[in-house]
Amino acid sequence: MVLSELLQLAPAMSAGIYTILLLAILLRQGIAPRPRRRLLAFLLALIAWQLLRFLWPPDGHPPNFSHIALLASLLFLALLTAAFLEWSDRGWLPVGVGFIVGILLIELARPRAILPAPPWLHPRLSLGGVGGLLLWAGVSLPLLARTWHTYRHTRLPWHANRLLFWLLMLWTMAGGELLLFLNPPPAQWTGQLFCLLAALGLAYAVATHRVFDVRHRLRLSISLAVTTVLIGLPAAGIFRGIVSRQPPLPPLTVAFSILLLAVASFALFQPLRRLLERLFYRYLPSQRFDTRAAVRAYSQAIARVLDVEQLSHVIIGQISERLGINRGALMLLSPTETGYELEPVPALGRLPRQTFRLPAASPFLQLLLRQRYPLLQYELDFNPAFHGLTRAEREWLAEQAMDVYVPVIIEGTSEAPRLEALIALGPKSSGLTFRPIEIELMQLLADQTGVALQNARLYRELGQQNEIVRQLNEDLVRRNERLGILDKVKSDFITIAS
Repeated sequence: MVLSELLQLAPAMSAGIYTILLLAILLRQGIAPRPRRRLLAFLLALIAWQLLRFLWPPDGHPPNFSHIALLASLLFLALLTAAFLEWSDRGWLPVGVGFIVGILLIELARPRAILPAPPWLHPRLSLGGVGGLLLWAGVSLPLLARTWHTYRHTRLPWHANRLLFWLLMLWTMAGGELLLFLNPPPAQWTGQLFCLLAALGLAYAVATHRVFDVRHRLRLSISLAVTTVLIGLPAAGIFRGIVSRQPPLPPLTVAFSILLLAVASFALFQPLRRLLERLFYRYLPSQRFDTRAAVRAYSQAIARVLDVEQLSHVIIGQISERLGINRGALMLLSPTETGYELEPVPALGRLPRQTFRLPAASPFLQLLLRQRYPLLQYELDFNPAFHGLTRAEREWLAEQAMDVYVPVIIEGTSEAPRLEALIALGPKSSGLTFRPIEIELMQLLADQTGVALQNARLYRELGQQNEIVRQLNEDLVRRNERLGILDKVKSDFITIAS
């Protein structure tokens, strides 16, 4: 009896949680206006849906309006997804409203059930209810399919991680709504929980510009679960054997055995978990490197390189060997009257070589110089701090298709630190995100690059000056030859004239 009463109150409790979430989004600062409006509309539709389920149960007297509110929440979820993933959604709202109004009119005109409902199905199978179920499936499945397609065709790992998180939330919401169509109480409770978790996840993704690494968390969870099973099952079997042994062991022996079993389980847990994590990452060479050895080998490799092109290949080659990237370049920075000129020196992958001018006040360069830490392309695309980037800057950065930019900063004794170059690195071949230890290694290697890069640029400038001198000498020789010819002509003319 208590369980059935709690199940009847579940929609009201869910509506209260959605209301709190809606107020939190209203008070949250820094959310883009378009996704915020659509998230608020989605939450309002969820609140209406749950209140109608509480006040007007689907198995009560006709007509049934709760599935109308469900369709409205699905429409706003589709619009929210379009805003979050930057799809074109022109015409979605009027078409969706038209279908929902049509279902509502059918429900008002023919509220009675047209088919006997099976015992496991919660709503009545009226004509409007059947139409609503078909419309729900017709919107949910293409929405999931298109989100999956967008995720599969996204090259940069953090961008793909953002889409993967959103896709998981869409699946969770669809699964929760589907379970709420079923009659058994466990399905009802699970459906409510899934919908709540999905709404919280969607709000979290909209409210923050960067979600956690989904695949990394999933690996950690799997390794933790497998470790718990591998340790827990044998420990439980041994414990049961100790307490059920016939004849019984002395109490002191039982207590000592249980204590020894607990100590052994705790001692084995962390080593086994680390072993499983290494097995999960065994195909990633970037997961196993010695930072000191990597910095030492890198410094030795670039120490005697005086050609900028060769230096770029050595730098990117050393990093690719340890992190498994699929593209990279060294980007030289040269000051101009209005800002800086970026000159890409490709080393891995096909990259454009055209120079690009950045304004002196570009947030991209200013933040790199200020924080002296690698900057992800994901941050440039979604962090509100980079809204000041010009359209030309965004297009050029997107054309590079790099995942992270590492600053090479020169520390002068008598002048302020200056940004000498950028090490631009593409995504890993594995498609995984860079871990914090790998980001730190990038900056450590970039800090070793300054002197070698200065020498290489000076050597190139010296070569350019030598080339200019050579061309001037050649020009001087040609002029002397012409003067010699003129002198000869003049001498011949004087001889003939005399």
